[in-house]
Amino acid sequence: NPEAFDYPYDGRDQDCADGDDIDVDGDGFTSNRFVGGSPDCNDVLDNIYPGAPEIAGDGIDQDCDGADALNWFIDSDGDSYGNGNTLAVASERPAGHVADSTDCDDDDSAINPGATEILDDGIDQNCDPFDDHTDSDGDGFADAIDPDDDNDGTLDFNDAFPLDPAEDTDTDGDGTGDNADEDDDGDGTPDVDDAFPLDPTEDSDLDGDGIGDNSDEDADGDGYSWWNDECNDLDASINPGAIDIDGDGIDTDCDGSDDELAPELVTLDFPAAVSGDWNASINVSIDATDNLSGVSSISISFRHEDNVDGDTDYWGTYFDPGETSVSWTESISFGHTGVWTAEVSVTDHNNNRIDLDAAALDALGLPSTITVSLDEEPPQVVALDLPSTVEGIYSAEFEFTLDVTDNWSGVNGLGMSFTHESPLGGDSDHNYSTSFGPGETVVSWSDQVVLPESGDWYVTVWSYDHTFNEVYLDPPAIAALGLPSVITVTLDEEPPELISLTMPETVPSNDGFAEIALEVSDEGAGFAWGHVTFVNANDLVHGTYEIYGSPQTLFIDFHGSVETWQVRELYLIDYRDNSVTLDADDLAGLGFPTTIEVVPPADADGDGYEGPAGDGSDCNDNDFFVNPGEDDQPWDDVDQDCSGTAAFELEGDFDYFQAYTEHVELPIMASGGVGPLEFALTSGSLPDGIELTSSGTLEGIATEVGDFTVEITATAADGEQVTTTVTLRPNDEFELQMEDISGQFTVGEFFEQGFANSPDGSFPLTTEVIGGSAPGDLTFDAFGVASGLLTESGQWSFTIEVSDTVGRLEQASYTIQVIPEFETDCHDGFDNDLDFLIDMADIDCSDSDGDGHTTDEIGGDDCDDTDPAINPGATDIPGDGIDQDCSGLDAIENPFRVSVASDGSESSSHSYISSTSSVSADGRFVVFTSAASNLVAGDTNG
Repeated sequence: NPEAFDYPYDGRDQDCADGDDIDVDGDGFTSNRFVGGSPDCNDVLDNIYPGAPEIAGDGIDQDCDGADALNWFIDSDGDSYGNGNTLAVASERPAGHVADSTDCDDDDSAINPGATEILDDGIDQNCDPFDDHTDSDGDGFADAIDPDDDNDGTLDFNDAFPLDPAEDTDTDGDGTGDNADEDDDGDGTPDVDDAFPLDPTEDSDLDGDGIGDNSDEDADGDGYSWWNDECNDLDASINPGAIDIDGDGIDTDCDGSDDELAPELVTLDFPAAVSGDWNASINVSIDATDNLSGVSSISISFRHEDNVDGDTDYWGTYFDPGETSVSWTESISFGHTGVWTAEVSVTDHNNNRIDLDAAALDALGLPSTITVSLDEEPPQVVALDLPSTVEGIYSAEFEFTLDVTDNWSGVNGLGMSFTHESPLGGDSDHNYSTSFGPGETVVSWSDQVVLPESGDWYVTVWSYDHTFNEVYLDPPAIAALGLPSVITVTLDEEPPELISLTMPETVPSNDGFAEIALEVSDEGAGFAWGHVTFVNANDLVHGTYEIYGSPQTLFIDFHGSVETWQVRELYLIDYRDNSVTLDADDLAGLGFPTTIEVVPPADADGDGYEGPAGDGSDCNDNDFFVNPGEDDQPWDDVDQDCSGTAAFELEGDFDYFQAYTEHVELPIMASGGVGPLEFALTSGSLPDGIELTSSGTLEGIATEVGDFTVEITATAADGEQVTTTVTLRPNDEFELQMEDISGQFTVGEFFEQGFANSPDGSFPLTTEVIGGSAPGDLTFDAFGVASGLLTESGQWSFTIEVSDTVGRLEQASYTIQVIPEFETDCHDGFDNDLDFLIDMADIDCSDSDGDGHTTDEIGGDDCDDTDPAINPGATDIPGDGIDQDCSGLDAIENPFRVSVASDGSESSSHSYISSTSSVSADGRFVVFTSAASNLVAGDTNG
């Protein structure tokens, strides 16, 4: 039948699949155990068939050619070592191939893993893969890796001669070691004469201080070096401190020439005193001589008595060589009064020089000082005319007159400043000045002054002449001269005045506009502008409203604000920046109104329902969409219909979440309702592991997956109820993974296959066979592996249930076929012993069970030649479902009672057992064979 197991190669079609199963592994090749089949040498594994890819050296004949393939490699040079890059796979060794693959040069028979290495030839003869090298010092380490090849204690990377233990340094790099080189540093000076034999830049040390002469700043040790004028550092007798011998041709004292007699100053002529206005000039005459190289230059300087240590003013001239007697006259000007002291220098062409200060000049009887008298008197202030007081609105304007004299160079500049409220004067932004040409000894100056502030302004005067003598008079100094030193300024300081202010007492909030009128007066600069500010009881500023001009009317919008607004500040300012600020108390004290009350209308929002100012039916008279006629909208917490509460609604819809491991807390969302709310499940069922709390949270760990739709009802404190539908979708990203272990196996084979896996490691697993039966030798462990030695042939169909530690549950069904390893072969047309041959054994299969009856398959009468208890001579056991006597039916025991009586009365009951008795199709009568006994005449069928 279609559910039966089809035993392969038996010639029978047990599963009604239109033929015997002769390709068990489904690889397209039939078993060679079947006569007429393909040469599939293993019909259990689908990777073994004729022509299959061969895996070399694994002991398996994948391509059914009778032998396992091996790896072979070409040996081109015939040294019995093969080239690893020339793989050939074959069951038998191809010509020119070997099994070895270690030859590193298959073109040279002298190179292979068995060859002898030749040192230092750059060739790896033995394929190790290194070229062996020389060991110079015999320490067991080749030179290529030995850090000290000559073993002299100097590592090779520091050793100029790594293979010569007698040398390790070559200072000059000439190839000869320092121990053998007569000039180590290669500077041309033999080591025996070289003070620095290893330094090519030095070979002498004149002063013996250990520093080479080329580097020594004082090579001759005389205390002088290049940076303090040493001119010969190789001769200690020559230095700036030595005494030069005149005329010997040697510059012994390093002054640039051989010393000779210095030049001589003969005459010096200039006056003892001079005067002038702002400067004074003199002529200076000088005569000098030099009998050898001639006078080169003459210079003279004068130093003021107040400038002892400072710079001086110089005048000088130059002469050509050979001029042994010279004269020079120069005009010199002095710009300051006082005593000036002269200094003279004369130099010859050999740089011999004489410097003569005042004392030297005096010693020669020559003039040394000059007294200079210049104009030192400052101008004199004669008169000052200005008013003592002045008035104005924005500023004060007036004119002053200042008279000044200077009898020397004349007045050069005049100035006057005015300082506000500063009796001692000081810095000022109000300065006035003028200037005059030379020679104006008497001047009068008038100017216009503008002062911007009220108060006392103090006067400062200054003047200077053309020799820059100056006079500075602060206010006290001016007053001491009997001149006016202060002026009092009076400007407009009065702020604007509020004349009138009117405003309504109340305004409706839906109208909101308040008309405010005011009038302002200012007699001085005039009213400029202002502002008014209103605040409510919470000190919230409504706004600041500008006031320009007078009279002024303001329209202020108080729309929508049902409250009282009070003037916080009324600010007024004139064009002179005089201002006044009035608060509510100030205004009330002046008799002006200070507040405006904004009152609500009956229907403020115009929705047709009156608010608190009317009948109160509108619970929010500021919102057109909130009134008793509106529909309440859920989820906005707004009581649109003025029912007293917002719409009562629930909501909950939850997406996928992880079952078995994730602890969830999923709240049911509520809007409105008089709290606290109580929640209850009213329809459907929650996933196992999830519970609904009374506060409306779905909580727990789901232990099953799927979509679960439930109804949840919330009950408010006032009894109002609302129901919502909620869907939970627990899923499992880590569900148990079941593997198919069905298949065909052989008696004696060890079975080991994984049937289940937990992706998140929820081991141990628990496995139970819940349907059918599994091979008795199999066990199912805690990690999803079934194993055991198969010892019994047959077919097992069974279902298992697997669970993990977090509650996952999976089922799977399998069919395992176990075929016998061998059966006895006989002349029945089948390969019973699976030796790939059919009916080759010398066994007579006509009576396989030896019960004396030949099988009905070859013309005999034994209906089951495998069981000696079943044959035509056996006694049938009634009711066991087996046809022991091969009659075609199981025997029936006492199925009927038969009445036999000639007179029609009931006779004794007779029971018969007969293999040939049968029951009619309608069950109304039994038919006995003629072999029935104990029947008497008159017996009839019942």
